[in-house]
Amino acid sequence: MNNGCVKVTFFSKTLDALPVIKRVGDIIRIHRANIGIYRNQKTFCINLDFGSSWALFKGASDNDEDDITSQRPPSESSNMKI
Repeated sequence: MNNGCVKVTFFSKTLDALPVIKRVGDIIRIHRANIGIYRNQKTFCINLDFGSSWALFKGASDNDEDDITSQRPPSESSNMKI
């Protein structure tokens, strides 16, 4: 069952709330996920409509684009800045 991998499943009412991973090496941090076993595989379930959130950090690269994007529940987004 433990092969060093974890599956991550996002649930959201809109596609805009989902992270866009652009390349191998990007790092995603998830908050308030449910952890379970599905088909003998450890799985993190992130429901963005019920309080889960994420932050995506760009992996090592040579350009100077923004290093982080994130999503927060609507009640938190107006009070927090990155």
